[in-house]
Amino acid sequence: MKSKISILILLFAAMIGITGCKSSKTATSGDKEASNSSLNAVINAYDKDWDTFISSGKIKFEGSMSLSSSMQVRMRRGHSLSVSIRPLLGIEMAKLVIVEDTILFIDKSQSRYACDQISNILGTRLNLESLQSLFLGRPFSVNGGALKKASDADVKPLDDGTIEIIPREQIAPVLYSFFTDNANNIARMRVEGLGSSALTAYYDYFTATDWGNIPTEVLMTTAARSNSIKIEYNKGSMRWNESFDEKITIPSGYRKAEVKAYLQMLFR
Repeated sequence: MKSKISILILLFAAMIGITGCKSSKTATSGDKEASNSSLNAVINAYDKDWDTFISSGKIKFEGSMSLSSSMQVRMRRGHSLSVSIRPLLGIEMAKLVIVEDTILFIDKSQSRYACDQISNILGTRLNLESLQSLFLGRPFSVNGGALKKASDADVKPLDDGTIEIIPREQIAPVLYSFFTDNANNIARMRVEGLGSSALTAYYDYFTATDWGNIPTEVLMTTAARSNSIKIEYNKGSMRWNESFDEKITIPSGYRKAEVKAYLQMLFR
């Protein structure tokens, strides 16, 4: 169990690395008129003024070994994100906490923690709203958060009537884009240019809420499918705009590890 918890934390670090890249360029403009109304429909469906989101559910890791666990996700828009891993009887064994530019991993099974400024690791600040959008199945710009207007992206119509959304702000040499389904939900996000560490996120089983359709199943997998995370939100547990304050609290008596070591172990 100890090594499985550590591996799970590593894959979360990968998600942070992808959404925190600093080199940017403008994507090549496509047919600006084609399917522009569809892009507006997607943006309008998700452009809701939410403040916080809480949900319980399950999380499953597949890789050199497997782990399935209950979990709880808490987000405060643009400010904090935490994932609590509870594999046995609801008892928390590991936790990822991000508050603004600070990231904290807590591994209770090994009495170990890692804490650092994300800007120290990546060389740039993380746009937390972009990472939150990745978990909620919403189109985003890496450094700009959730897409808010059609001019933020180009559109490529696909043969089945859906569209590919290509944010104009890209992260060289990476190209990332979003694919819709026929109901204007984001069905898939693809990140290319990272070799075997390239990421695809699949979104499915959407449920309607007052703050837009939310996928109750999120699958994030690397190109080689050697590592993946599946998050299943319990739609009955989804709660919006409840007040809470997430803080960075280092457990007393825990041994310190380096956040960079987690990232290096994953991408080597």
